[in-house]
Amino acid sequence: MSAPSNPPRVGARYFDGQSAATRQVILSISKMELAIHDEGGLLLATWPCADVRLISPPGADRCLLGLGRSGEARLSIAAKNLEYFLPHLRNLRKPEKSAREVLVPVLKYGALAGLSLWLLFAVIIPQSAVLIAENLPEEYENKLGAAARDQVISLLILMDPKSKKKPGKKICLGKGSLELDLFGHQLKTSAGRPDAALRITVVDVGLVNAFALPGNQIIVTRGLIDQATNGNEVAAVVAHEIGHLVYKHPTKVALQQAGTAAIAGLMVGDVFGGGAIAALGNTMLSSAYNREAEAEADAFAIKEMNKAGWDARPIAGFFHRLADMYGDMENRFSLLASHPLSEERARTFLEESQGTGLAFTADQWRNIKALCRASPRSG
Repeated sequence: MSAPSNPPRVGARYFDGQSAATRQVILSISKMELAIHDEGGLLLATWPCADVRLISPPGADRCLLGLGRSGEARLSIAAKNLEYFLPHLRNLRKPEKSAREVLVPVLKYGALAGLSLWLLFAVIIPQSAVLIAENLPEEYENKLGAAARDQVISLLILMDPKSKKKPGKKICLGKGSLELDLFGHQLKTSAGRPDAALRITVVDVGLVNAFALPGNQIIVTRGLIDQATNGNEVAAVVAHEIGHLVYKHPTKVALQQAGTAAIAGLMVGDVFGGGAIAALGNTMLSSAYNREAEAEADAFAIKEMNKAGWDARPIAGFFHRLADMYGDMENRFSLLASHPLSEERARTFLEESQGTGLAFTADQWRNIKALCRASPRSG
């Protein structure tokens, strides 16, 4: 092949990327291509003009050109001669980036992405959960609580080794459940929170625990009632759970654990956040409140039981008995695991409780104790 009849004679040095030698060449523009000929007129290569890149910025008198990122071939051309080709090489002023130039932005944006994720999960989601929980419409909170309640009940039954022998058992109904509902309503009303109906559900499983759930719901297990030696122990536990409800602790935990999908879903009216809270029941069972939340719930229980004249001190002894029963708390679904009672908390109940009365009459307590043994059970 021969060079064009009247090519502009622009000299350059050419390295083909295959051998160590460089050769003197002549460059010309032909059909939107940069043609590279040797001094004898033989066509060595053609580079599409759109792909020619400036490898290094122009120096004192020469600059280096390359063919995009597709190979190692290079052209060294005098800066004054390069001016002729500038109108044709439209992408020439976009230098090919070195590995360092490529890597540094990647690392920088990677670090920013990591920081963004940390802010999202450590700051934004928790803070968003707090704000949303405090302003969540009652309709959505009730739906959230209903979903959590059904899951918690199913998990409690699944974990109870005796449940397989009684396939129909689930929720205990009867006079005892009415006594608990009445107690809870009285306590909430006394606290100036009669706005939403409180629902206390007793589940017929041997596990010792109680849970506050979104939507003003509390679950108490038959095992907790069985282990209580007097009504004030159960009353103080229920009062503590009502304290969690008053401060929206269950809703905050649910939204924090469900994450951005649930929060975004709530914002657009989908309380289930695209299925993000499918495991909410397990979260509510196994999550322990932080120290501040437990202190707030304790303070509420003590204040309201003092106001009613009921003795809240028995809860300290109740928790200590459970500690002896569970030892090192291997059962992560026990009351101690979800509501760890420190010596400081026990001392607070003992020192700040001022009431001396009973929260339940003898008949009421008898009905509560007999609830799961004598009442019909919903399936």
